Amino acid sequence: MKQSAAEGVMIFNDRDQVVLINTVVNQLLGYDHDELAGMTIGQLVPRKVSKNNQQARPGIADQPNGASVPSTGIKKKGSAFPVEISLHHFHGGDKPLTAAFMMESVDAKAQKRAKSIQPDPVVFLIMDKAGTILLMNTYGCKLLGWDKESIKGQNWFEDFLPGRKRQQLHSLYEKVFRDGTIKNYQTPVLTEKGEERSIAWTAAVIYDSTGTPVATLSTGVEATEVHAGRKIAGPLLERISPLNNNKVESSVNEQTLELVDALSKVETISRELRVQAQERSAIEEKLAKIQRLHDTMSHNFPNGVICVLNREMRNVLMDGKDSNEIDLTPLGMVGEKTENQKLLFTMETLTQLKKAFDGKSVFCEVKVKDKDYQITSVPLFDTKNKVNEILCVIQNITERKQMEEGLIKALEKEKELGELKSRFVTMASHEFRTPLTTILSSTFLLENYAGQNYEKEKVVHTNRIRRAVNNLTLILNEFLSLEKLEQNKVQVVRADVNIPEYIQDTLSEMEVVKRDRQVIEYHHAGDRAIARLDHHLLWSIVTNLISNSLKYSKAGDKVEITSAIEPDSVVLTVKDNGIGIPSDEQQFIFGRFYRARNAANIEGTGLGLHIIQKYIHLLQGTITFESQLDVGTLFTVVLPIGVKEVPGEGPSLKL
Repeated sequence: MKQSAAEGVMIFNDRDQVVLINTVVNQLLGYDHDELAGMTIGQLVPRKVSKNNQQARPGIADQPNGASVPSTGIKKKGSAFPVEISLHHFHGGDKPLTAAFMMESVDAKAQKRAKSIQPDPVVFLIMDKAGTILLMNTYGCKLLGWDKESIKGQNWFEDFLPGRKRQQLHSLYEKVFRDGTIKNYQTPVLTEKGEERSIAWTAAVIYDSTGTPVATLSTGVEATEVHAGRKIAGPLLERISPLNNNKVESSVNEQTLELVDALSKVETISRELRVQAQERSAIEEKLAKIQRLHDTMSHNFPNGVICVLNREMRNVLMDGKDSNEIDLTPLGMVGEKTENQKLLFTMETLTQLKKAFDGKSVFCEVKVKDKDYQITSVPLFDTKNKVNEILCVIQNITERKQMEEGLIKALEKEKELGELKSRFVTMASHEFRTPLTTILSSTFLLENYAGQNYEKEKVVHTNRIRRAVNNLTLILNEFLSLEKLEQNKVQVVRADVNIPEYIQDTLSEMEVVKRDRQVIEYHHAGDRAIARLDHHLLWSIVTNLISNSLKYSKAGDKVEITSAIEPDSVVLTVKDNGIGIPSDEQQFIFGRFYRARNAANIEGTGLGLHIIQKYIHLLQGTITFESQLDVGTLFTVVLPIGVKEVPGEGPSLKL
């Protein structure tokens, strides 16, 4: 560096903001102290140089320091002039800092301007709180007999100050760090050869972007240079030298006050910026948290979708666990549908949802892909209190709907069972009373029939008792069978059955049910007699059909029964000439507790045909009938044989 021109120094913090300068910079660039507050390296240093500084920042240790770069300086008013700039990177604590040395290039005009600035050789010293040297300019190194790299890392108090001054100056620098004040002092300094040179210093604190003091900048002028310059007008010298001369001291104090004021403003701005940065950081963190929570809530919205729709009913935002199940893209289609475009919701639903744009909350239910969804649509007001978007929460309620349907069915079943119990009590009271009355009256009469002359009457009343007991047995069996059917406890157990013999045995048991002179004729067609059927179910089917035919036929009527074994089924018919079934009631005849109007005065529960129909279905068979009022009825039962069933999975029955 040449000493024929004044050297300016600028210190930039870890955010490239200027925190310290000397007067030369103001004079070179034409700025006042107040105007430089908060300016960055990119505003004060030519763009090419500042760009290199930003590239050097990430790895300061690997970048060259101190290289002088010819460039062009830009004054405050925009005029350009040649300068040489060198950048020096160092760390204050753990923060990267930059020192920029600026010197106007030497030419005829520059020499003329240099005379007006009246430069003196100046030492620039940057050190941390412990006194470790971070940077010294070329002139300072030359003055003390060190090179620029070797002097870095040396301790200023231990290696460059006489022992008698160390404690005093160490305390002074601690006060500078603590109070942030600018201190002026003069002290001897040891050269590399051990010689003492008296230097006048001005020390100021360097702050990082958070306002923490991290280093000091000291500008020093050798006392011999001060004396040699007395004949020169003193602005530059007075700025940095605390001589005892009253004029110089006054100038230094004035400069000190200006610098303190400038530093105070910079510190105030720094604090304000720090507060703003903290507030901005808090707001950004809060916004990031809100965004993260919003994304998490939307993406993990259970059993449904959250979406935002505009006035054209098009998606602005959509997310949720069911987003793959609900394709809302077709929701925004307007106008007529093409062959490949189908509205997800009906126009009625869309019209209802659009009411949210009028500021209303809308609730409705839709079905999409066999799933039930509940839609809640609410308006989203903008800053002008207008609704241009609506929020739709589409929630999958399929399981809830299924549960509701199940509960309704269970309630209906419970209601049906309640009615069944009520009808059972009513019917049982009536149906049990008749046979019991018959038994009681016949027993009373038998007690009064003594002697051989009443044998015929005894037989009549004995048969009445038997029929009454048989009726009670049938009623109880029907109720027991119905209970088992209701609970799906009836199991099909197939075995070989000799059909003719089985029906003959059953007819023998039915003799007590016959009325006077009633006749039962039975005929089995064909040579085959064996079929695999369920004994119990077959007995219930045969006895019920035969007892009904006898019960609804008059005395002396004939009941005809036929059976036949075909290649894959057993066919059984029961025909009577009884009262028949009214044509308008035939569709209800297999209903539970149903009795035709012409059978109201005949004993019975209305369960027999209902039960045997269920039994026939369990056997995978069919039952049909033909009937004519007051002519008679023909029932035909077809039961398949040789049916293969899956083990453990008998025919299911749903009532």
